[in-house]
Amino acid sequence: MPAASWLPLLNSEDTDVARQSALAIADSIAERHDRICARQSEPRSAWAEGSLGEGTAGLSLFFAYLALDTQRVDHRALAEQLADESVDHLVGNRVNSSLYCGFSGTAWLIRHLGDMWGDPDAPAYTEEIDIALSGALASAGWNAEFDLISGLVGLGVYALEGLPDRQAIWRVERVVEHLDLLAQWNVKGVTWFTAPRLLDLDAREACPDGYHNLGVAHGVPGIIGFLARAAAAGIARERAERLAHGAVDWLLAQTLGPESPSLFPSFVLPGKEPKPSRLAWCYGDSGVASTLLAAASSLDEPSWREAALKIARHAATRRPETANVNDGCLCHGAAGVAHMFNRMFQVSGEEVLREAAITWFRRLLDLREKEIGIGGFRAWTAAGKSDGVYKHEDRIGFLTGASGIGLALLAAISSQPPGWDRAMLLSGSESRVLQI
Repeated sequence: MPAASWLPLLNSEDTDVARQSALAIADSIAERHDRICARQSEPRSAWAEGSLGEGTAGLSLFFAYLALDTQRVDHRALAEQLADESVDHLVGNRVNSSLYCGFSGTAWLIRHLGDMWGDPDAPAYTEEIDIALSGALASAGWNAEFDLISGLVGLGVYALEGLPDRQAIWRVERVVEHLDLLAQWNVKGVTWFTAPRLLDLDAREACPDGYHNLGVAHGVPGIIGFLARAAAAGIARERAERLAHGAVDWLLAQTLGPESPSLFPSFVLPGKEPKPSRLAWCYGDSGVASTLLAAASSLDEPSWREAALKIARHAATRRPETANVNDGCLCHGAAGVAHMFNRMFQVSGEEVLREAAITWFRRLLDLREKEIGIGGFRAWTAAGKSDGVYKHEDRIGFLTGASGIGLALLAAISSQPPGWDRAMLLSGSESRVLQI
């Protein structure tokens, strides 16, 4: 199967349900957006931010891909309006540089939509952001976060979206250089250590000495995915390949025993026994397998490919009751697990991964309850709860909300590659977006 091909996953009956669910999500978001624009709604909550992870940039991404499926003018128009709102949010607000919470995520969206819609002026819209990021990356050292969600790797993912622009190439080179300076080599390979000062209060209390993170969102697998794409693009190739090979060696050395529910822990603490992880994109085997398989595709590394598929096959057998999947989101929910198995099936053609993807999409659709939430979906979260008790919340965002669920559903019924998952490092260098 050619790497850039994409096959609809679901049968006709499941396809109808998936499309209806995606449209229900869209209608719910559009209705809320109309109320807010008409000032009929109270506090804007997620509408008050423009981010890719939880704000209007992520919503724009969903409506852009929905327009690709439905060919409806109103879906395209709302995608454009939400993109404009994301840009407007940058004016007069304190916004950090991160991919998922900050201004590089808005810039990633603009570049991505420019690719989708064949807009040659897209680079001009990100010029001020590019200047700011270039200034930050020009520093002699990097003392902030290095991860995909909030740090250095996320800036690299944005820079990759701007290729072949010369300044984008320079920014990718600088990210690779900073990662090289932060790398810690040992007998197992190369890793990156998350110091206590980079942790939030809860994580610092649990891990006062810091840790080595094994999640895509904040750790080594995300670094591997970025380095492989940089090397495949011919940027800082020798350095990026050296780091990627060392990181894969280190990562595979962390494998738990085959009797463990997961082959990888979420993190490795100095002097402590590692514990099994959930099944998710942010942490867990499905995220590790997906990013490793994407890296293998980017650099044509057969040994990485076989290692990734071995992890994926193990993850495909995991019982739902041990997976700790409690809602439908992309980050740690059923949509993310389903989409990763779908992505890995599309690359490998392996039947066991196709069956796993279908199973998880059906679990996702079973979570939907009509007339509640965002198109029938609610998030299961403790965020913002002082008592730490998990509760259901309505969330609209790309990473933990309904728009991300909608994107996964669209990918399951589409015959075109879902280029949006480049932001999650789930697709290799071959993934491109078709123009509408």
